[in-house]
Amino acid sequence: IDIACGFGRHSLPLARDYQLRITGIDISPGLIARAQKKAQAENIAIHFQLLNASDLSAEGRFDHALIGYNTLSLFSPAILPQILRNIHRALRPGGRLFFDLDNRRFNNRYTERDSLWNIWPGGIVFGEIYYHQDLAVEISRDLTFAHDSKEPKTYTLLKRIYTLEEIELLLTDHGFALHALYGDWDRSSYNPATSPKMLIVG
Repeated sequence: IDIACGFGRHSLPLARDYQLRITGIDISPGLIARAQKKAQAENIAIHFQLLNASDLSAEGRFDHALIGYNTLSLFSPAILPQILRNIHRALRPGGRLFFDLDNRRFNNRYTERDSLWNIWPGGIVFGEIYYHQDLAVEISRDLTFAHDSKEPKTYTLLKRIYTLEEIELLLTDHGFALHALYGDWDRSSYNPATSPKMLIVG
């Protein structure tokens, strides 16, 4: 099961390249529709479902669960325990959960505020990022100035940056154990000070 699958960023290649049977869930009707359309166009059999992870009620149905692209950081800490309980219940005995996160200690090296401009064919995006050190929350806001619109569009995102100790506690409190840990996508060993990522298998 691909939790918060979006438009099928991970589901589609996993099903196409590795012949895995995938269920993808997301709360966005638009993203689910986009994923279904792409799967149909590529003749890939995937079950996409409009569903909040906090409402997942499957029991012993899946071999593996995936929360990709730093998405676990986007869940509210208030509902994350329920999501982890639901995933644990949905996995078969011996099932595994994979997710990737930014490494908090590595991220703390950066300044508290940053900004950037991105030019795209339809206009310009001004992005600003603020990192609250005490709360370990990254707040990013994009202002999109499109050529065909008089008003800019605003997109704001809050991302909780966890420590490894916090993640281990969350896992053990909800039925998981830390099975494997990597520091980046090359599966290098995790170093708290220098690894940009925490790739975790529970």
